[in-house]
Amino acid sequence: MSHVSTDLFRLSRALGYAEDIEYYRKNLSKKKLLSLKETPTAELVIFAGLGRSPFKTPKNIILPPSIRFSFVKYTDRYSKSEDVIFLDSTNHFPAISIASKLGKVARASLGERKARIITKELARVAAKEALAQAAQKNSGDLAEGVVRAILFVAEEPDTRSWQTLPARLTLLRLPLYPGTYNISIGIVGERGGVIKKISLPEFDISNGQRIYRSIRYW
Repeated sequence: MSHVSTDLFRLSRALGYAEDIEYYRKNLSKKKLLSLKETPTAELVIFAGLGRSPFKTPKNIILPPSIRFSFVKYTDRYSKSEDVIFLDSTNHFPAISIASKLGKVARASLGERKARIITKELARVAAKEALAQAAQKNSGDLAEGVVRAILFVAEEPDTRSWQTLPARLTLLRLPLYPGTYNISIGIVGERGGVIKKISLPEFDISNGQRIYRSIRYW
């Protein structure tokens, strides 16, 4: 029966009979379909967020008498996960993986704005120094000292940032044949081994359909 189904499947595909293609495909295993080099007509797409993104911390440069330049830098947080892969997919076509590290993106964005940040900070320092000198001129050294102390303490950079964003965003695409699937996702650790297995709920996928799923691992 399998040989007959194979021949009829090939004939239906050559003639472009969609209904017959679907009918005879059901009688063939995924391995057999792979040997026939049929292109999968469905796709599973996974959006995976791994780890936690870097956070902003203050960086200060202090010059006498009380000049304080405040900037921010990104500090990485420890992450157990490095990558994400499909497991138990030996009968499927190879998956496509696209990854982006948000820490790298954030640092690149900060670098592009660095010149504007420095210019703005210099203007702020100059304005504060003018206030301190005006206080000294109008009210004496004590008033100048008080003003300088207040301005020094008040000089804090903006360290607000998203604390729940992932450190790494990965898009996984897995071509599939129509059918029912139980697929698992593996979280890969720093040393290359799978440290966590995430099983997706069983799903049915039909010809031409694309199914989307998302996972988040800290």
